[in-house]
Amino acid sequence: MASAPPPEEPQISATFPAPPPFYKLYGADSQLPAGVAPPGPPAPPSGSFQLFDRMFSLDEPLVPTTANYMIEGGPDGTVDVKGQLMSLSQEVLPLYLELLRTLIEAPEEHSGALQRVASVMSAMQHLTNMIRPAQAWATLEHLLRHEVADKEEALSKLRTQVLDLDRLLLQAGQELASTVPPSDQPM
Repeated sequence: MASAPPPEEPQISATFPAPPPFYKLYGADSQLPAGVAPPGPPAPPSGSFQLFDRMFSLDEPLVPTTANYMIEGGPDGTVDVKGQLMSLSQEVLPLYLELLRTLIEAPEEHSGALQRVASVMSAMQHLTNMIRPAQAWATLEHLLRHEVADKEEALSKLRTQVLDLDRLLLQAGQELASTVPPSDQPM
């Protein structure tokens, strides 16, 4: 009877990759001679890179301009956000229908139609993000107005209750004074 081979021991693996070997230069137990500084960090990357099958460029501005999003600004640089959103929302439906027709008739040529829909949707998202600070201020103003109104109402009720209590105390004092005979002897 043949014996079964011994079971393999499970291997321990880290969930994160090991740090690069030059980390030893930066610790308290670094192997650099005294008075010698470790090398500086590497230069930041430049150019472009691919992430999730999409190319990104590090040379692009961090905050895209409105020109990148088909958004028309006024001569003074202001943007009619509501009008632009209405215009783009009316434009996106025909583009979407065109994309569907392209997918049915010629699926291999879908990239152009998809890019047009994506650019309109991106412009709509950019416009929505432009109004978020104004929306936050309006929401805060609305909440503060309600809070002030609630406090004024509570203060009004409190004042009414105080006046009612003062009236009741005055009546109770008058009733007490009328029912208790004056005493001749001081206490």
